[in-house]
Amino acid sequence: QWLNDEMCNFTVGTMARRDLERSGGTQPRTHFFNTFFIKKLRDGGNGYDYNAVRRWTTKKKLGYDALACDKVIVPVHQAIHWVLAVIDLKAKRVTFMDSLHGGDHGLGKDLIRWVKDETKNKREIDLDTSDWVVECPKDVPRQLNGHDCGVFMLKFADYIATGCPLTFDQRNMEYFRRR
Repeated sequence: QWLNDEMCNFTVGTMARRDLERSGGTQPRTHFFNTFFIKKLRDGGNGYDYNAVRRWTTKKKLGYDALACDKVIVPVHQAIHWVLAVIDLKAKRVTFMDSLHGGDHGLGKDLIRWVKDETKNKREIDLDTSDWVVECPKDVPRQLNGHDCGVFMLKFADYIATGCPLTFDQRNMEYFRRR
């Protein structure tokens, strides 16, 4: 069974609350966007639109500064396939975790542009992003069927947010689905 936005957002929300609790309730190490962020940022597929998401990360709304996090987790639904984008604000890198080992389809460039626009909007700083990189590693756990991409995406998010190495594989997916 495929995972839908609702299931993914519930799980990502749980991860976000856990990360905030671990930080003492002030500044989490990781900011988690929901599955609608990238759709809004890309204006429903019509192009990049920072204004559509500009208010998603106000301190008043979040209670913390998203740009002060180490990482930003972005679940991405690509038509019929889930992938995870990880914005590493310290390493100046966007990494796409794809259980089918595909590419980023230009999303990396848009997420780097979001970091630049977010920094300008929230901190009034013109951030130089010319040294930022986009990675699509091929050494991540690989899915061997046509329906577990959502579970892989959520486990990528979970393991990365907690700093764990990606030690799971296809054999673990049924167990993860039941949890």
